[in-house]
Amino acid sequence: MGNLLGAPVTDKETHSGTTPASTEDGIDLPYGVSSMQGWRIHMEDAHICQPFLFAEEYVGGGSGGGGSSEMKDAAESASAANTTSKSPFLTTPPQWKRIPISGHSLYAVFDGHGGTFAAEYAGLNLCRVLSRQAKFVEYAKHCAAMQQMQAKEEGADASASASGGEGATADNDDKDAAAATYKSHRAGLDLLESALRDAFVALDKEIMMQMKGVDVVDANCPYGDDFDDHHSHGEIRGNRSASSDKSGSGGGSGDGEKDNDKDDDDDDDAEKRMGF
Repeated sequence: MGNLLGAPVTDKETHSGTTPASTEDGIDLPYGVSSMQGWRIHMEDAHICQPFLFAEEYVGGGSGGGGSSEMKDAAESASAANTTSKSPFLTTPPQWKRIPISGHSLYAVFDGHGGTFAAEYAGLNLCRVLSRQAKFVEYAKHCAAMQQMQAKEEGADASASASGGEGATADNDDKDAAAATYKSHRAGLDLLESALRDAFVALDKEIMMQMKGVDVVDANCPYGDDFDDHHSHGEIRGNRSASSDKSGSGGGSGDGEKDNDKDDDDDDDAEKRMGF
């Protein structure tokens, strides 16, 4: 379980707010989260309270001045994988177009399990990584199309009510519309499931690259406005695996203090790699 403090740190970090009102139902939802370090040497957990979401579609950039096919391929690879190291071919950053997704929020807690790095990195970067997945971009466009279709259906229903349409015909139309809506919702859920799966795989790749000292494009870049209010953002420290925490529990003395000093040195080295 790793080293423990002689007394718990009971200071709390609390975030709260309200989601933007959905364009579909006009409802806004309150949310809140509170975290405490407790007995751990460092705060090992992280969280996300992201009250709004948007996808980011690649629209250009990420190439050098020459515009060669090699540079273009490097930029497209960066967009597709979202896990690229800094390359001499990427002399200009990729450009992204935001696609808002109404009525969507993301809330997550990341448990460090004996180390801080993976949890903190996930808390700072999951939204960015998810937003740039091809399936999530497709999902955002799917949601926009669904909203347009719903608006048209509501307009058609209003016209039918005003004209006093036939009852049997109206019932059949309602059944067809319900079936089409269900099919569309199912397709959207499939896209979202695929996007989340791809995002977690991409995030794992980024964490592995960072731990190897390889820079990742746009790592720790803010996602949206008021980023600091929605994400835990303590210092990102080096990953201290359970195998490196062998000094036992308690306040820390003798060999335990030496192990703690080594952990802090490892953390400082990781912070330097991260650019902090």
